[in-house]
Amino acid sequence: MSEHAHRSLALAALFVFASGSICSSDTEAGDPSDTPLAHGNAVVTTGSCPADNKAMQATQLLLSALGGSLDVTPSCGDYKREIATGVTLDQPTGNPATWNKLGGRGERLAEAGLCLLRDLANDPDGRIENFAGTPTPFGDVSIRQRVGYIDFDPVAKRFDGWQDVSICAPVMGCTVAQRQQFSATLRRSSPALPSGLAAGDYPIADAFSLEVDAQESGFELHAELPAITVVTPYGPVSATPELDYGSKLDVIDTPFDGKPEAERLFGSSYWIPLEDTYGRWGTPFHTSITLYPGSGWSSQLGLGARVGTPDGPLWNPDPSDPHLNEFDMSIARSTVERSPTVYFSAGAEITYAPFDILPAALRSFPFSTTFSITVKPSISSYYAAQLLLLAREAQGPPGDVGSSGISQSEFHVATGARAEARLIITVSLKLKITVDLGIYTEDVVDLTPTFDIPVASGSALADPAPHAFAVARLGALDPNIGELHTFSGQGSTNPDGFVQACLTKPSQQGTIPEPVYTPGDPQDLATDEFPCNICIYVPPISALDMGFQVYTLSPYGSPGWRCRQAANGCMDLCSLDPATQQFTGIKKSAPEFVGPRCLYDPPA
Repeated sequence: MSEHAHRSLALAALFVFASGSICSSDTEAGDPSDTPLAHGNAVVTTGSCPADNKAMQATQLLLSALGGSLDVTPSCGDYKREIATGVTLDQPTGNPATWNKLGGRGERLAEAGLCLLRDLANDPDGRIENFAGTPTPFGDVSIRQRVGYIDFDPVAKRFDGWQDVSICAPVMGCTVAQRQQFSATLRRSSPALPSGLAAGDYPIADAFSLEVDAQESGFELHAELPAITVVTPYGPVSATPELDYGSKLDVIDTPFDGKPEAERLFGSSYWIPLEDTYGRWGTPFHTSITLYPGSGWSSQLGLGARVGTPDGPLWNPDPSDPHLNEFDMSIARSTVERSPTVYFSAGAEITYAPFDILPAALRSFPFSTTFSITVKPSISSYYAAQLLLLAREAQGPPGDVGSSGISQSEFHVATGARAEARLIITVSLKLKITVDLGIYTEDVVDLTPTFDIPVASGSALADPAPHAFAVARLGALDPNIGELHTFSGQGSTNPDGFVQACLTKPSQQGTIPEPVYTPGDPQDLATDEFPCNICIYVPPISALDMGFQVYTLSPYGSPGWRCRQAANGCMDLCSLDPATQQFTGIKKSAPEFVGPRCLYDPPA
């Protein structure tokens, strides 16, 4: 068993002991240090959505402006959990005192985290932004994430902020898809519980955390839009676009799908195994336990998701090498985190029946023929945005993690946004030819091929994305902020002075922008790509003493493959000039999306 596994078992044993003490009578009922939040549990409530959910209102108004009929399923709630920031220490009991290089920085780290958030007010607009976009043949798909300041109470040490996600997509247009208000409040257990623990010779004094309270909301809708006109190779037809839309802004926590504890990238170049913890009861154990070299703890919440596609990149480590960069927003750490913050899809079935292009012999006695072609252009877009709040602490001696070792705590406020688009054209052919001689009936052709043809895809990740952090170092009784990177760029030369000023200056009131929307155009779905060079094979018909027949319908250009029995149902996809209703080029060849059977000599 590895040292890491031994340490995990030791911590598990301590937490079993601790959870037993929670239910004892050692702590008085109502003590704020003995609450579910203090113990590290999440408190989640659900209920009806408020009438002033402006993001939902904006989306509903947008769809109404497009003329759609709506079917909305809303869900709303609230999520609370404490991000642990560590402990403070008392005077040592030994002389000379020994210290395991953990603890002492809990209060200062919590204050630094609050001030990183308050620094949002130093931006002229009181917010930071991320943008990512990718083009498609139907128009651009993009996401804009904004994180902003509402208020800060220096007495209560509470920050109030907001996050919203705006998207743009063809057909739909642009809207504020999600908006979330959240707060972070410093919490303190004095003394730290359970009591009697120490970091070497330094008794643990108080335990600290930031209690995060965030709104959660989501809704889904289906809309049927007014009909559009599409020009086909055989004249204009009417099609009814339909769209599906959903958004969900939840809070993501650990463990990530129960995966093995990760070695996290700590500082700039050290990989250190960090145990996940929450609340004020966890860090005293992590601080006091006899730790193996190069170890510590991590506490984090992600407001929102990463990646946003069900088949996107997912962290799936080898247990022997479980490395994880927490700030790589291009990889989701769990299937829940991979879920989209917003998704959107739209399509329209364009059906036409070019009966006249069939040979005359198949359109008269003794044949009864039905024939239609359906082309369905559809676009799917996925969006993800996350605000990551993360505190962590680690230690390691010289030679284990660098020449000088490491003993530090960190608080990070990181952001990320991603958009992805996929455009496909689904082509369906229905051809049924029946010989009907009265006393004799036979279906000689019953052809119903359907092909999903990828037309375009693309993704974009906001880069660089705003990322602020504070690093606390030095001794057990002398914590300071040794390094500070704020969103505004302030405070880097005097980090402790910046934090002190943040905690004492009067509060200023921020504002939340009103959500806006811009309707799109359902006519975006009017494709100019249609089937051509459609291969039809009619087998011999003994009742008519007729041999087999091969026909190429809607011919254009030189297909590069030959119509024959093996290629029955093969077709190309051609571009069309709507003004002349004439094909102008082959966009996709049959072997690309139907398969090798369309080729002259398909692979064995």
